Amino acid sequence: MMSQFALNLTLYFGVPGFFPGSAATAQPMHEKLLRLLGNHYVMSFGMYWMHRALHVVPIMWDKIHSFHHWARHPLSRNTYQDHWLDNF
Repeated sequence: MMSQFALNLTLYFGVPGFFPGSAATAQPMHEKLLRLLGNHYVMSFGMYWMHRALHVVPIMWDKIHSFHHWARHPLSRNTYQDHWLDNF
């Protein structure tokens, strides 16, 4: 099972330009904050619609996401059990 950390590490070293290099000059704080907020909203939007698709599209529910909902009484030890494709 591939973790999110392993996926990020693979992308960092395997895909040239996926993560930008450090800039020679520091960015202003307001630009960093705007980028952070923009990234948060773009990622939240994408994660919401992907999660919705995992519930609505029958093959995605049957083969990938239903494993995450197997417990009748979710506990901390079974909340994060999911299919490895669920993390993409």
